Amino acid sequence: MKLVYLSIIFGLFSFGNLFGISAETNLEIYLTPEKQSYLEFQILIPGSTVEFALVENEGYAAAIEATFVLFMNEEIVKADKFIINSERVKSKTDLNFNLIDVKRYFTDFGKYKFEWVFKDLNKEGNKKTIDGEINLVEPLPDPFFSFISLAESVQAAKTQTDFTKNGFDIVPNVISYYPSALKNLSFYAELYDFENKLDKEEYTLKYYILPTDKSSVDLSYLKKRFSKSKKIKPEKLNVIIDQFDISDLMSGNYFLHLELYDEEKLISSINEVFYRNNKKRVIAQNEIATNDIENSFVDSLDTDALRYYLGGILPLLTDNEYILIENSIAQSSDTTMKKVLYKFWVDQSGQALAGQSFKDYALILKQVELEYGTSLFKGYDTDRGRVFLKYGIPDDKLVVNNEPGAFPYEIWHYYSVDETNQSNCKFVFYNPDKVSNNYVLLHSQVRGEIRNDRWANELYNAFDASNNASDLDNTNVRGFYGARAIDYFNDNRVRGGNTRE
Repeated sequence: MKLVYLSIIFGLFSFGNLFGISAETNLEIYLTPEKQSYLEFQILIPGSTVEFALVENEGYAAAIEATFVLFMNEEIVKADKFIINSERVKSKTDLNFNLIDVKRYFTDFGKYKFEWVFKDLNKEGNKKTIDGEINLVEPLPDPFFSFISLAESVQAAKTQTDFTKNGFDIVPNVISYYPSALKNLSFYAELYDFENKLDKEEYTLKYYILPTDKSSVDLSYLKKRFSKSKKIKPEKLNVIIDQFDISDLMSGNYFLHLELYDEEKLISSINEVFYRNNKKRVIAQNEIATNDIENSFVDSLDTDALRYYLGGILPLLTDNEYILIENSIAQSSDTTMKKVLYKFWVDQSGQALAGQSFKDYALILKQVELEYGTSLFKGYDTDRGRVFLKYGIPDDKLVVNNEPGAFPYEIWHYYSVDETNQSNCKFVFYNPDKVSNNYVLLHSQVRGEIRNDRWANELYNAFDASNNASDLDNTNVRGFYGARAIDYFNDNRVRGGNTRE
């Protein structure tokens, strides 16, 4: 049984630039042993989306003014204002971290509306507003679980902070997203028995991980690998803290389930959804010969198809894996290519689902071919195709075809990049020949990709003696063109997905 019926509408109103402050909030509700309800708001702001200002010549820091208002029947019943300060950094280029905070507010049961406003104190106009609704219903007398709080880390508290609860410091995973870099899934929950309905000495608590789509993975393996149980002695409030090692949990959407049993009888249960993005892959060359490829999904593929599908996975690979795939293509042996392709998808999805994963990816390759392929290059060989396959669908995309003085260009925005553990990264592609569909990557903020501080000069074709554009130190093109791409790149005044003519 859940504590409340909770209806939250986030992000209905958002002000400021698309590439400006990006704030996320997660709301959870808990009770004290005295049955007093309270709201717990978990706040996340990517450091790369706010302005860092010099502080007393001792480094750069961000400061966010957060304002919270809680309404009941259009009247303000609670209000708060505080500053979220970042840690100091030596350089403004070292901003690959998040500002995280937790705030708790005691409330009575009832219907509420709330509003958060996050304002960047170092950049005027950079703010975001989040609105929502809450319906807090008084619980029934039966035992029940609280919300499950997914965490990045849980450890015993040494001092009392905003992150401390019941003797533990809990750093929340606000967006329930676990990239490859996070090896453990930690969680916190509470079990309530205010009416002492649990009258036995001990009960069994079970918790396990299962996919939201039970047909997508090997359930028997998951139940064995990601399942725990323990005995608990019931109290009015039981704290539940544990973690799973998810190093080898495949990418996908999952439920974390908690269940309370009296022997075989289920008393109460709760679950929480999270997303795992695990790009860890292992392709060992000495294992390829052991693969049984007869009657598998690769068996009927001819030489051209094998080269195509192997080429299509190149954007996904590490350097060593890349070399292995290229070597298999160069050998021109269908058997070798089949074994490599088969092994890749078995490593990716497990033997039972390798064929379906291959078919799903084949559809993505087809779409990439239609969108980005040219007469000379396969879709996956183009810069846009490679970036799409490697990093996924951009969260926002701006397409500009006819800006005076500029080549056609696109700006892609990714809110997070798991491969490099970065946030708020952009790619700039441009079409220097204006004829083909082959847009070239001009500049990116992602580590390991092309970085070109003179990208605006090249985009606006500013190489003209009268403009002093041949000066390699000249990065200012505003004197000669409107240079709207710079504004779009920094602030994105046009919402992503639109095409400017």
